[in-house]
Amino acid sequence: MYEEMFRLPWRAQLESFSVFRALGDLSGAQVLDIGCGTGSYSREMKRCGDARVVGYDISEGVLAVARQAEAEEPLGIEYVTSPPDAGTVGIALAVYVLPYAEDSLERALREAGFDGICWPAFGVSEEGTARYGEEFRRPYPECPDAAIITCRRT
Repeated sequence: MYEEMFRLPWRAQLESFSVFRALGDLSGAQVLDIGCGTGSYSREMKRCGDARVVGYDISEGVLAVARQAEAEEPLGIEYVTSPPDAGTVGIALAVYVLPYAEDSLERALREAGFDGICWPAFGVSEEGTARYGEEFRRPYPECPDAAIITCRRT
């Protein structure tokens, strides 16, 4: 059921669109998907190019689902319950993680050497606007630190 949520129009045309617009070109990047859950964004990032993607989550249950998806469609993603050394990561992504973070994720990322931290502005893809209209974005929550954070080593 959780995976099916990624097929909902607002996930594809607003959320995913905004995430990948903020991430930009991932060619050759070393990406950490913080709170990766079942690995949906990890898999999509890997499909976008030759990035090295590591999915990190503290829940073995959701990682079992992610690892099963990796076994069924091998993309070369590693799923871990301990964060990798910060020096091995160039881009970090966290989607819907901040409400669950026990400590300040932003502070932890800055201490790890990330300073290009941003909360991307949500936008709607051209397809989403054409299909659902200009008001499609309106009901989406205006709570950026509960939604998406991306950061890059600069």
